[in-house]
Amino acid sequence: MPVPMIPIETVEKIPKLYNWYSKMSPENRIQFIYIVLLVASWTILYFNDSQHKANNAALTIGINRVNDLRSKDQERYTTNLEFYTNKFADIFERQLEQKEEIKQIKEDK
Repeated sequence: MPVPMIPIETVEKIPKLYNWYSKMSPENRIQFIYIVLLVASWTILYFNDSQHKANNAALTIGINRVNDLRSKDQERYTTNLEFYTNKFADIFERQLEQKEEIKQIKEDK
């Protein structure tokens, strides 16, 4: 990211600001510093919050993608489970029928 250029008018005002600050009483300096620190911390918190929102949005998109994949995998697993459960039940029924037939054949002998 390129560094923004500071206009020369702003640079020329720095000595005037320093002279103004040095003429202030100690109480006013403390109050001024307090106000500057509050504004700086609010600015930092705002930019941190906006970055947090961007990170949170990216994280939410990633989590939604994972949840979608999991739900698709769960659907596939459930479909396979139903298929194999039905197959097992069918084989089990056939085995019971065969046992009954074997039992009938043994009884007939």
